[in-house]
Amino acid sequence: MLLGSYVSLDLETTGTDPQRDKIIEIGMVKLVDGIESEYFHSLINPNTKLPVKIKRLTGITDEMLIGAPNIEDVLPAIQDFIGDTPLLGHNVQFDRDFVSVAVGRPNTNPIANVIYDTVELARLVLPSAFNHRLATLCQLCNVNLPSHHRALDDARGAAFLAVDLVHRLSQFEVLLLNDLLKLMGKANSTWYGVVEQVANRASKEFGSRKITSITGLRPLNDAQQYNPEEEIERNETYHSIDETEITLHLGNEGLLSEVITNYEHRPQQIAMARGVTRAINNGKFMLAEAGTGTGKSMAYLLPAVLWAKKNNHRVVISTHTINLQEQLWNKDVPLLQLLHGMDFKACLVKGRSNFLCLRRWYSTFSENDQTAREAGFYARILVWLTQTDTGDRAELNFSREDFDLWNNICAESETCLGKKCRHFYNVCFVNRARRCAEKADIIIANHSLVLSNIAVENKLLPPYKILIMDEAHHLEDTATRHLGTEVTRWGVLHWLSTVTKASKRLSEIPRQGEYQRQVENLAKIKELQHKVRDAADIFFEPIAAFLASINKNSTHFKVSVRLKESLNLSHIQVEIENLVQRINKLCDLLQQMAADIESEQVDGESQLAREASLVAETGLALAADISFSCQSSSDNSVHWIDGEIKEDSHGFLSINAAPVKVGELLNRLLYNEKDCVVFTSATLTVDKMFDHFIERSGLIFADPERVKKLRVDSPFLYNEQSLLYVASDMPTPGAVSEKEYIDCLTEVISDISITFGGKTLVLFTSHKALKDVYCKMKPTMEEEDILLLGHNIDGGRSRLVEEFKTNNRSVLLGAASFWEGLDVPGKALSCVVLVRLPFWPPTMPVVEARIEALRNENKNGFSHFSLPEAIIKFKQGFGRLIRTSYDEGAVIVLDNRVITKRYGQKFVNSLPINKYKSAPRAKMLEDIKKWIQDVDVKSN
Repeated sequence: MLLGSYVSLDLETTGTDPQRDKIIEIGMVKLVDGIESEYFHSLINPNTKLPVKIKRLTGITDEMLIGAPNIEDVLPAIQDFIGDTPLLGHNVQFDRDFVSVAVGRPNTNPIANVIYDTVELARLVLPSAFNHRLATLCQLCNVNLPSHHRALDDARGAAFLAVDLVHRLSQFEVLLLNDLLKLMGKANSTWYGVVEQVANRASKEFGSRKITSITGLRPLNDAQQYNPEEEIERNETYHSIDETEITLHLGNEGLLSEVITNYEHRPQQIAMARGVTRAINNGKFMLAEAGTGTGKSMAYLLPAVLWAKKNNHRVVISTHTINLQEQLWNKDVPLLQLLHGMDFKACLVKGRSNFLCLRRWYSTFSENDQTAREAGFYARILVWLTQTDTGDRAELNFSREDFDLWNNICAESETCLGKKCRHFYNVCFVNRARRCAEKADIIIANHSLVLSNIAVENKLLPPYKILIMDEAHHLEDTATRHLGTEVTRWGVLHWLSTVTKASKRLSEIPRQGEYQRQVENLAKIKELQHKVRDAADIFFEPIAAFLASINKNSTHFKVSVRLKESLNLSHIQVEIENLVQRINKLCDLLQQMAADIESEQVDGESQLAREASLVAETGLALAADISFSCQSSSDNSVHWIDGEIKEDSHGFLSINAAPVKVGELLNRLLYNEKDCVVFTSATLTVDKMFDHFIERSGLIFADPERVKKLRVDSPFLYNEQSLLYVASDMPTPGAVSEKEYIDCLTEVISDISITFGGKTLVLFTSHKALKDVYCKMKPTMEEEDILLLGHNIDGGRSRLVEEFKTNNRSVLLGAASFWEGLDVPGKALSCVVLVRLPFWPPTMPVVEARIEALRNENKNGFSHFSLPEAIIKFKQGFGRLIRTSYDEGAVIVLDNRVITKRYGQKFVNSLPINKYKSAPRAKMLEDIKKWIQDVDVKSN
């Protein structure tokens, strides 16, 4: 029971700034010992027009507020209701700050009521909740919430959510409650008193039990148990799959039709599945482009499962995005497992940093010097450990700040003790996942893990011979990133923090004989740490100044600078060598101490010696990366600096190096080790040809007889379902002033958005242009009652897509990641606007190096690289529109190079539509309006 008195407070406001925005509704519920005793509610007239976003969010209209009182009229009643009672609510500090400003108190001196945030309590009690929004939690806890984003309902929902959460807290083991209490005290949590009441009641019920620290671990399931005698026998010879099995499953009356309601038989899917089957049977490298709607994931998953089961060998399926991984894991795999005779095991494999390291956790948990932020985070981890089977951070709803703290307790190859760790065999989460992978027929991974597996000599994944790479058009860029190096200030400081922890544990070893030498070495380690930190500051400061000197006209900017003979870091060579030498010296000392401890062979101390040795090895690798990354670019490698420089701060800096060409490496290290590799995507070809992918991915080095190609068209009727229009009179940036170009963009995008009544996705190639257009469009969209959503203005990608889907009259301005992987089927999306042809900036260091390499081979960098890469991204952008056979809409291109440049036809030829229109903007809008009318008539 939640004992005591609380006022649950919730406001609806015109925005998020208490100094500028206004309260439009207040709801308060008074709780006494967990029971509602009274409530207060009032609409409030803000004397200003409501933003569209707020009207959509709350359902409150301007008309509803006309007769409502002003805030001054209800303040006495609000203050009288609250009094000095503690305030409770979901993100209640937000509401408290608005009330404080209303009563004349600044944010720096808010009203003095103690606040109890139900978000904090929910994150503690329900750490694995999908998210910690009020509506989600109320549904999870069976708390009634009639109307979300209305003040009284939200106040009442938060109140009874708190009651439910405290009840759930009371079900925790007494040992867990006492450990939580220690952490919440360090976290300075206002919920400490509530947890203390719960813990005291629990202690009285179990008064005779001794209070000790809780392990927090759930028992292992069968798949996670370690059995050294268990070894899966693998067939030495392969058996082919009969292609008729494909039709048996995917045909019009196939087995899948029995488990899928309204099953759609797709000949294109069967064609691709048969192609994949032949590639696996015959040991080929297959390129398969499958248009949207083909059902390509099932087309490769089915033959993979059939082959894996028949041959008792695993198949690895790799994706680029989490979305596709989740589709395979949560939808496609379970669907196949429903079929008769489809008894197979699948495993979703992730990198080790996704898992909690129990050795690091217990070491961190036992420390007494946690900060308040750390203690609050570790309290959530402590509860989660009693609930998780996997130790996978994906189960937790992290904020950005949480990832820094996760790095203190996650598994790392640099500090893993392997078999010397006492948790290794039965409870190590990484080993649990590895054992599941070893027993699996199908392993689902991502490109990063597959490529990292190459870099560490195949230690991350169990052996496999069949690889299927979906979203394969990302292969070159992912390989470039993972076969390269990156040095950051954070990386240096993070390594130093591991040195601190290792040396602290070394200092706790009781010594005899060599005690004085140990003390001296530890003192030297501490001294060298300070020297490395100082050297890092001296190293990074001139690099920041170097970038600032290149961009003198701005105090806050992002920049990428390629290091080459004419522009390099030779002027700080002394600083580079100084940092490298100090890191190496510190590593030598750590290794010496580790060797001394190992030589004494004292039980229980070899783990600490091994940890210190691993930290040293990581430091030596870091020093080597610094030396290599700071060199000038060569024919084989590109070196560059990425920086975000802010006024009065260093901002973010990274020094990078990567191979210019990854194709030959991929062929030698990956393809040659596999019996079959299937590369698939909706966008592998350029102008219907695979040549670009073959050249960039390294398949040009493979035996041509092994490389097979298959293009499967989409089942969608693009010529009937969609309209492609090019605005012929759009100005070209550079030919007119920036202001004139942005004004023109704003006008035409606004007109298009109004024509479609929202339902428009606008894809930019520049964040700056997006922001400029957003600011100019906003007033017009407000007048038209259209919700305008801007990437990194109104939120991140997932939140914006969710808002866009649920708000009919909305326009979403996106860049970069919005060009692909965005799935908005149905009437929420009727128009996609492609602002510019998506060419990579030629000054990007990796792009510049690739173009130079092609020039050195007497090849045209534009036609061999820049153009095909732009076409692939253009195809991805076009593909955002039609996602089902029922979708209809228009794709509008605001870049007339499609019709004025000779290469423009290649963009059109690469699309699944056979016709397009082009006209000046005014005529284009007339035609689009008529097309919409025709579509409406046809639909009715």
